[in-house]
Amino acid sequence: MLFYKWRRKIRRILKKKINYYSVLWKTSKIPDKNKILWIDVSGVVLNRYLFCFLKFFELEGYTIYFPKKKELINALCETGGEISWCLKDKFLKFSDEIPGNSGTLVINRSQLSNDYFSDILNHNEIESRYYIPMCEYPTNYYSVNNEEIDINLKRKQSIFMAGNMDPKYYSKISSKDIFNIISRREVVDHLYLNSNFLPISSYNNLNQFITSELDKKLILIDTIKDFRIKNNLLKSILSKFDFFLALPGIEIPQSHNVIEAISMGCIPVIQKSYAELFSPPLENQVNAIIFNNFTELDNVIEAIFNLNYSRILELRINVLNYNYNHLIPKAIVEKVKKNDYEKIFIQAEISSLKFLNRSA
Repeated sequence: MLFYKWRRKIRRILKKKINYYSVLWKTSKIPDKNKILWIDVSGVVLNRYLFCFLKFFELEGYTIYFPKKKELINALCETGGEISWCLKDKFLKFSDEIPGNSGTLVINRSQLSNDYFSDILNHNEIESRYYIPMCEYPTNYYSVNNEEIDINLKRKQSIFMAGNMDPKYYSKISSKDIFNIISRREVVDHLYLNSNFLPISSYNNLNQFITSELDKKLILIDTIKDFRIKNNLLKSILSKFDFFLALPGIEIPQSHNVIEAISMGCIPVIQKSYAELFSPPLENQVNAIIFNNFTELDNVIEAIFNLNYSRILELRINVLNYNYNHLIPKAIVEKVKKNDYEKIFIQAEISSLKFLNRSA
């Protein structure tokens, strides 16, 4: 037994050494681009949000360098998930020193934090601090569409939402006092009783609705019990609707689906406490339609179905401007590049919530 334990330990040590030197050798072959970002991420969670943040720089022509630390390289190899795509995509390198010249963009360990919610929830945002916005689903950044959206193209004046609505997971958030938000499942169950709700049971049925004269409906697709729209088709579907119902995630309000909807010019219908977590916050009747409770939501739906086309167009232009100024990779990279932020906050779901528990 003792021999078996030692053998396992030796294998783990050898595996880490092989991973470390293999990664260093492979990444050393990656040519530098014109722009370089040196960033020490050893103090934050290695997750999909960090990957997207780094991917934004890669899309904007940067080579990214991490410090050459064994524990960091081994963590990248062992963590898996989207953060490991940094290695697969071949835009990440390692160095003991800050590479390049004075033009290298540097983000030190002390600047990064996962304490994403403490200041926002207390409405205590500070100018020298930057909150990296929620991103789209990471694979969307492999096919960034730079084509301009035809804002004049007629859409369905309906409210659309598609996503997982499993009550096992999507009822949790309303039981917590942290965000003061109605859970995804509660909103959906309430709207199933609305006379405007239209059940859609298949992708073909959805397309039939889109091409029909029928309109001013609530389209709520539960990917667990109805059907799942393939990710490569989702944004095309979103572009057919004027409004998107932004519902919270499992543990935190932010969900990637609202960012994808905004990118296609959908006007978010969103609870006030959720809208205020955007930085800057979404504004009612400017770039969002905001409600506080079920009564307001019912009134909002009725008002939406009575809006004239020119008003919808005005809202859509504002939504697209918000996306261009705050959510697209270029906007995020430019903010970091032009501002010497004291803190840059990267969302880390449960790990970010733990900061709130510590300060409670």
